Amino acid sequence: MVAATGEQLAVPLLLTVTLSTLLLVMLLPATPRSQPRPVVPGRRLRYLRVLLRTQRFWQLVAFALLSGVAFEAVGSLSGSWLVDRGMQANGIATFRLISALLMASGAWLGGRMCDHRGANTVARWWLLILAASIAATALADLSSLPSVAVTLYATTYCAIGAFTASSYALFMNHANGPLAATVFSTFMGPTNACEAWSSKVAGALQVRSSYGTTMLLLAALSLLALPLLRSPAARRTRLERDQA
Repeated sequence: MVAATGEQLAVPLLLTVTLSTLLLVMLLPATPRSQPRPVVPGRRLRYLRVLLRTQRFWQLVAFALLSGVAFEAVGSLSGSWLVDRGMQANGIATFRLISALLMASGAWLGGRMCDHRGANTVARWWLLILAASIAATALADLSSLPSVAVTLYATTYCAIGAFTASSYALFMNHANGPLAATVFSTFMGPTNACEAWSSKVAGALQVRSSYGTTMLLLAALSLLALPLLRSPAARRTRLERDQA
């Protein structure tokens, strides 16, 4: 947007879009509120105690904290990386537009796949694809093929969208019961923490090595999250019984 309109006009345009979105949400017809379920005394506390003793819950917290390390870190470095690869402001703006469209397409694809194969399986698939895509980008960059590296990185956004959608679907599948919103927020907190710590690590690694090496290391690191998605035995747990 800055490349197309200039710095002085870009900020007012962004504010206009933001305010228009807020106004649109306020004008949408309100959906009828459902009647809240009666709260059984002690049910939430009992649910919380069981939840905190459930291995699957802690596996998903760890997954949220680790799985996004590669694409979050590479995203934080992408601006300086694109500039160092010779892209000008107009080129970067076009890249961002294309990557946003690819990410949206990937999110739709990831959601469709979750409906057919299950979020746990699909999230594993897309984590592998995402790590491989970032590794391919890194190898092209290390081989001094900037055009190939930039093209591969742009296509990575399709995998980013699909993985994000499938991992969020996985979190939503495990956020139910009397504390559903609290559980989902507990999963989302580590995803934000992942963005913070991975960006810090990426910056430190890039200063000491190179963009390509940093991408490779973080792609490998993200694969450590795969064992956390091993499907538990198909049985009703105490937690599931308490949700009923």
